[in-house]
Amino acid sequence: MKYLNKKDTVFYIYKNCGVIAAAKVLSSVKEDKNNNEKYRKVKFLTSVPNKEVGTKDYLTFKEVREILGHGFY
Repeated sequence: MKYLNKKDTVFYIYKNCGVIAAAKVLSSVKEDKNNNEKYRKVKFLTSVPNKEVGTKDYLTFKEVREILGHGFY
């Protein structure tokens, strides 16, 4: 969480699928002391993942690499 900055793009991934959503970081680190959690506010650039509906649309890491023209490392 510490290395993220406002306006960064973050990807949500799901095991055995790949990227299921993308969002822009909107805030600095916030803390929920009741749940002992830290988070940042984001604006989704894709549909918001929903457990009830399931994961229908996603990009594999290979597809992301092809779209970007490079890997992450």
